[in-house]
Amino acid sequence: MSVVLTIMGYGFREAVRRKVFAVVVLLTAIFLFLFWLATHYVFSRLSSITPPAGFGDTRTFAGAFLLGLAMFATLFLGVVLAVFLTLGVVSGDAERGLLQPLVVRPVGRATLLLSRFLGAALVCVVYVLAVYGTAVTIIDLTGHWTPASKVAPGLDLAGGVLIVIALSILGSVLLSSTANGIAVFMLFGAGLVAGLLGTIGHALSSPGITHASTIAACDGAGIPAMVRVPSSPSLEAGRCLDFGAAGILFPRAESIQAVRAAVEMVKYPPEGKRGLAGVRANKYAVRPLAQFVAEANAETMVAIQIETFGGLSDLRGICNERNVDVVYVGPNDLTQALGIPGQYQHPTYQETLVSIVTAAKDAGKTAGIMLAKTEQIAPLRKLGYRFFTTSDRVVILESARAWRAAFQNS
Repeated sequence: MSVVLTIMGYGFREAVRRKVFAVVVLLTAIFLFLFWLATHYVFSRLSSITPPAGFGDTRTFAGAFLLGLAMFATLFLGVVLAVFLTLGVVSGDAERGLLQPLVVRPVGRATLLLSRFLGAALVCVVYVLAVYGTAVTIIDLTGHWTPASKVAPGLDLAGGVLIVIALSILGSVLLSSTANGIAVFMLFGAGLVAGLLGTIGHALSSPGITHASTIAACDGAGIPAMVRVPSSPSLEAGRCLDFGAAGILFPRAESIQAVRAAVEMVKYPPEGKRGLAGVRANKYAVRPLAQFVAEANAETMVAIQIETFGGLSDLRGICNERNVDVVYVGPNDLTQALGIPGQYQHPTYQETLVSIVTAAKDAGKTAGIMLAKTEQIAPLRKLGYRFFTTSDRVVILESARAWRAAFQNS
């Protein structure tokens, strides 16, 4: 414990010596002054503001808008402080041997990383909560408005900064200080843009913008994005691929003709009818178009959801379509189509699962299915299913069950 405290103190003193705090304090003072001016200006002119329909009164609209700006700025400043404190933890301080005079014996890397994480976390959490609290106080004193929940947004901001600290420290193990700083800020920027797009998309009820935000977030994390479009076929499919999606899941395939029409929308000629442009997926025409078309046609994944009576009737034909990669089961709708809604242990449903995976194997395709519980993975893998998805709600429920079991068994 003494080593951990020593390294935490060392990190703090190094930050002071390198004037990290001086830079952040200056930026914070400028932000809070400008924020106070903006808040005073907005609340002194409420009569000229017209909130969107259904939003509520003008004061609430103005206060919520200003709080959103304050949270954005607080998160950005917190991330700046977090990166400055941690970007050279291993590649900088440790590799130059600056820590060794401070401790009796050589420090293990795990101890070093934990100590620097705790030190940076303590400083950054206090800083973020202080800036957020000051901004809320400015809004309250100037406009006499406060959010319904004052504490939760600040804790969310602090949690976001903790994630950045962890990523920055892990990055310092592999990258130089400069490269690590650039990587963390780019990752933060990608996530921030994705979050803003998602918020705008939900506010405007725009599936396209919402899909773009999710795809951008996946790109920032290096994860290929699969998008489930509303129907089979769907005009959204081409747009999602243009945004950068790696593949499309078409639901409720009713016939082989519908599947062929869906495939045509995601493949370029001569295999389909997708329109060609210098889109985000092609880095806005940085790559030669001929190369992009060939790679997109070869690499774009097409998954067809079998969950209707029509899809079951044309199952063999759908599986034998050349550009179909995955035959995917939607359990809820499939049981509905079979006349046994929700009866997942019913012999008819179980036999249908076998029929689908058999048809997929015979055609050299992958069989997939939506999961509701982790216990389903083993028996479905034994049947031959290899492509699995779940939902965020399932992940949360599974985690909650595990935590409850741990408490009950302790």
